[in-house]
Amino acid sequence: MSETPDIKNIQNEIMLVGSIYKNPELLIEYSQYIKSKYDFDDEATRFFYDNAEILFKTRTQTFNQSTINSFMTEDEERLSLYKKYGGWKTIESWCELAILDDFKNYFE
Repeated sequence: MSETPDIKNIQNEIMLVGSIYKNPELLIEYSQYIKSKYDFDDEATRFFYDNAEILFKTRTQTFNQSTINSFMTEDEERLSLYKKYGGWKTIESWCELAILDDFKNYFE
């Protein structure tokens, strides 16, 4: 008997995380419903989501290259993963792809 493979939608994860970096205030309404350990299949989207949540809760609600890079450099392991996943260029490209009006669809 074969198992049904998990349906993964990495593109949707990218759009959701890109939307959050584009408009961090989305975390106010939605972070309580998102459990990255279970909701993200891709390591990079999980990493960027988790760090957006930490940054928003502990530092600043303004996300830009300067605040994000500064935050990432505070921890060696975090910085290493940030570089591994493409750093600011990845975030910037995800923000360009994300359409804020479609966030609820990404979330669903």
